[in-house]
Amino acid sequence: MRVPTLLVVLASLAGLSAGAQTVAVNPAGETQVVPRGGVDDLDVALWPNSAAPQRSLLIVSDPTVGLTTYKLDGGEQEVRLGEGVSFGVDVHDSFALPGANAPLIVVANASRALNAYVVDPLTLGLRRVDMDTLRVPNFEPRTVALYRSASSGRFYAFAVNAAGTVQQLELSANQDGGVEGAAVRNFDVGGAVSGAVADDQQGALFVAQQNEGIWRYSAEPNGGSTRERVATPSNGFLEVPLGGLSLYALADGDGYLVAASAGGNRVVLFQRKPPHDIVGAFSVQASGTIDAVTGPNSIEVSSRALGTAFPGGIVVVHDAQNDPTQNHKLVSWQSVASAFSPPLRSSAQPSPDGGVDGGTDGGKPGGGGGGSGGGGGSIPSEEGGCGCAAASVPGTVLFLVVGLALRGRRRRG
Repeated sequence: MRVPTLLVVLASLAGLSAGAQTVAVNPAGETQVVPRGGVDDLDVALWPNSAAPQRSLLIVSDPTVGLTTYKLDGGEQEVRLGEGVSFGVDVHDSFALPGANAPLIVVANASRALNAYVVDPLTLGLRRVDMDTLRVPNFEPRTVALYRSASSGRFYAFAVNAAGTVQQLELSANQDGGVEGAAVRNFDVGGAVSGAVADDQQGALFVAQQNEGIWRYSAEPNGGSTRERVATPSNGFLEVPLGGLSLYALADGDGYLVAASAGGNRVVLFQRKPPHDIVGAFSVQASGTIDAVTGPNSIEVSSRALGTAFPGGIVVVHDAQNDPTQNHKLVSWQSVASAFSPPLRSSAQPSPDGGVDGGTDGGKPGGGGGGSGGGGGSIPSEEGGCGCAAASVPGTVLFLVVGLALRGRRRRG
């Protein structure tokens, strides 16, 4: 009797997304290996240079070494060893400092604090702009995500500790030109967090719980602890342990939520908008002298045009097993987009409405400009529904398979 076999196939199909693909892409380059022998998990963020995009920087935090910056050709720019080891790092455009707006870099430091920096656009050197004013008592942050509310214009930092407790701080500039913060909210995810990213336009905070999946919270300070499931780990796509999160954000609010899957040696893509259907996954394969990505713990994505090498944006993927020690692989978004059929959307290509994707959002956490704030949409909640992000196989296909199974059974009877 073959009905059980067919039903097993049916059950397998039902767990996959209709049309989701897994592809391989080539890297365009890689960063130098971690300096001074650093071997711990790394986080990465992009500092955008609006005056000379090709001179943008990658900011890499390393719990063994500290903070390192790299140029887009992979060469080391600066190493900061005197301010303690660093865990998570994030960057957000246009933070209002006295006299100017500048991209703000915030780092989760091991000394129970967040550290804030700006980059000198001439020397490309980091300059610290907090005076130990981003502390939460008895709290050691490991992950950080920055957010600017579209409704209020206020800036926030989400800091997460090793146990999965989230502290939301409101950031502001003081008269001395520094940055300070005040705690406005806290909640528990329920376990270790491997990454987080905030979306300004949607007013949403996406959190990757290392062994459970991806959740969506409201990013507003009055959002409480209510959450909705975005994705559950599954074979072939998102596999535990999970890594970091990022956004490929387009000006119309479209784009992709991007997740590192350390357990699957790949990067998984979801639709940025609810219900966050799965798009597919890609691995970064070996090319020339550059080895393949293994066990990626962090991911950074931007839709900014960053010179001729990255005209539609960049994907920066952590490689945990680089030889001799871990580093990051740099991939052109155009390579990722064109590997899928049909191609994914890109800031370098016309959008469906006839305009050009991209704009000023840059693909950073909170990219996308104005929005209505607050999470929501039609995602199944934690308390109800299966929480699967992938669209199920169309009902007509399910009926067809069941029909064939029953037909075969009747013939053998």
